[in-house]
Amino acid sequence: MNILRKSLGRQLFLWLAGTIVVTIVAVAAVIALTTFANPAGMALEHKRLEAFTSHSFERVWRDPADRDAFAAGIARDLELEVTVLDAGGTVLSRHGEVCRAPRTFIVPVNLDGAKVGEVQICKRHRRGALLNLLAILLTVGLVLWGLAWLLARRLGRPLQELADVAGRLGDGELDARATDALKEGGEIASLATSLHEMADRIDAQLRDQRALLAGVSHELRTPLQHMRLLVELGKTDELETEIVEMDDLVDQLLLSSRLDFSLRDVRTIDPVEIALESLERTGGDPELLDVRGELPPTQADPAMIRRALANLLRNATEHAGGVRELVIDATDGKLRFRVVDCGRETVAPEAFEAFQTDGGSLGLGLYLVRRVALAHGGGVHTEPGSVGFTLATG
Repeated sequence: MNILRKSLGRQLFLWLAGTIVVTIVAVAAVIALTTFANPAGMALEHKRLEAFTSHSFERVWRDPADRDAFAAGIARDLELEVTVLDAGGTVLSRHGEVCRAPRTFIVPVNLDGAKVGEVQICKRHRRGALLNLLAILLTVGLVLWGLAWLLARRLGRPLQELADVAGRLGDGELDARATDALKEGGEIASLATSLHEMADRIDAQLRDQRALLAGVSHELRTPLQHMRLLVELGKTDELETEIVEMDDLVDQLLLSSRLDFSLRDVRTIDPVEIALESLERTGGDPELLDVRGELPPTQADPAMIRRALANLLRNATEHAGGVRELVIDATDGKLRFRVVDCGRETVAPEAFEAFQTDGGSLGLGLYLVRRVALAHGGGVHTEPGSVGFTLATG
């Protein structure tokens, strides 16, 4: 993770800078090829220049004034050095700046089939233009290089922050947040939001697990002490009761763990069958079941629903004087289970929170009912004399 944080911006910059360098080299190569890599074309241009110069000087050769004016015009307009010589090689006139280039074009001038003179043309190297071109390419390269650095820094900074936050979360700092990445918008902000939501879920799960372990460690001491005492006294019947209670406690804890990690075995359930099994498990009479109307098909985890119903039935038996009936019906597109007790007042909302003990129990019964209902797209509901939960159908 540290390597990623250190090299991410550098890698982006090197990729962009390399692209710029390759582009500039390609442009320079194209210019060089089009300018210097066509010797046949250059030779043809030289021949055309010689032919033009020869014919032009033949027309004005006999008039020295016109000849000199024409030579001066060529030297000025084409940036050449033009030297006019007679047939014996004597210099008649020289025009333009002195040229020291190694290449000189000698153009003969003929009149009536005889050579009357020649014109020497020297083309100066335009080093200034080449230097200007190189300067332009260098300037453009430096500007693009700077822009590449800014772009790499702009893109790399939020990604580096996300990598740093991910590393801190992995080290256990669950309060770490990528605040700058959230301001970027788009996919980076979406990634930061997902990372924060993941950290919040992990933090909540860890808090719940710590609280659960603390409650369990306290709750297990009592039955273990009772069992030790019963073993010493040889009271096997009471020992069996304690074992059943401890087994039920373990079931509650396992269900809580499955809900924490979203481990559900979803299938099409038979609500009536599950209700009858729950009544049998809690010692209730099957005659207490009241099925009202047609029940829609429902996808759910049967073990979780069975446990939630058992918790409701036990809660009514232990804290509401007993179960009057277990009603199953459909309402508002949801499957509803409702346990009618023997006249208890409405259950307070905080009773559905974890570790709300009543009568010395661990306090997970109604808490798990609410979590099972929420995990299946439903919720809990209470009325005077009844408590129930709903499941999403379909």
